[in-house]
Amino acid sequence: ARQETPAAQGDVDLMRTALAAALKELRQISSGLRLPELETMSLGDAVERAVQEHRAKTGDEVRVAIAPGVGSVSLPVKIALYRVTQEALNNAHLHAGVTEEDVDLRIAGRTVHLEVRDKGAGLDEAAGAAAQSLDRIPLGVRGMRERIEMLGGSLEVSSRTGEGTVVRVVLSLPPEDAGG
Repeated sequence: ARQETPAAQGDVDLMRTALAAALKELRQISSGLRLPELETMSLGDAVERAVQEHRAKTGDEVRVAIAPGVGSVSLPVKIALYRVTQEALNNAHLHAGVTEEDVDLRIAGRTVHLEVRDKGAGLDEAAGAAAQSLDRIPLGVRGMRERIEMLGGSLEVSSRTGEGTVVRVVLSLPPEDAGG
């Protein structure tokens, strides 16, 4: 039998810890893939729920502004905006190193507008431009963008050094959505 050095054992322990953390996160994600309770919520309630979950998980202060008139929309729209809110807040917390974010949700006519902002260090202009290119975009942002584009909307990430980052969604509601 091969004997492990203390350094090798430390590497094995580190890998076990990382694997256990990844497995725990995967289980949390998997358990949240199906969200039957969103079916009965308004869009505003669904976004508010994502914010409350983020606050509970991170302790961050998240200011939320949900405009009057944000009401019933189809389940795919609710799920998409719920997931984008989750991911954008998580990115702000993990990558911008901030503990304060802002979420704004409104509907103007038949168009939903969602913004998630942080006041982190931001990205330099070249990195912000790269985040708009699908081949160089981080996986989480790519997932958010694909989710919104499947519904015919757009997702833009704006960021400047020293000014933080804004994730902005614009999504036209299909005719079957009440929107208000």
